[in-house]
Amino acid sequence: MENWKPIEGYEGHYDISNYGRVKGYIYWGYKIRKEPRILNQWPDEKGYLMVNLCKYGKCKTHRVAVLVAKYFIGPRPKGLTINHKDFNKVNNHVSNLEYITNLENLLHGYKHNHNRKTRKGEGVHLAKFTEKEIHNIRKIHSKNNITFTETAKKYNVHPQTIGKIVRRLTWKHI
Repeated sequence: MENWKPIEGYEGHYDISNYGRVKGYIYWGYKIRKEPRILNQWPDEKGYLMVNLCKYGKCKTHRVAVLVAKYFIGPRPKGLTINHKDFNKVNNHVSNLEYITNLENLLHGYKHNHNRKTRKGEGVHLAKFTEKEIHNIRKIHSKNNITFTETAKKYNVHPQTIGKIVRRLTWKHI
């Protein structure tokens, strides 16, 4: 069952659920809504979901996992970090979160073969290409007289990105 708790400092404006959802009662910090709405979330550069909370026209970005852990597990003890048990950074259900030490977090990743330093290609959460696309890019450039710029336009990336792929400076494992 989904439980909701008010977010400290934003009482009456925003609530957080044990499912990792955030609902807001305001729109742009001014207009109070009769019916709350579920706020959009987006991944940061590391893949963790973020949400903006606004009050009196001032907005602040919060990591959703931090909010869920704080309100449904308890305050984070000093020296501990939040761990996603299933390695899915967008699964912020309270049952998937726990407080552990950095060492335990590292060992958890090694135990389940989720060491970020060994992830390659499509295993990197910000990867712009699939392995099939890499093969196609290299095949095009080995047989045809096509420029990096032309290929870059097709894939909506910078020409240097294509050059690095073709010269095997990136995606070396393929």
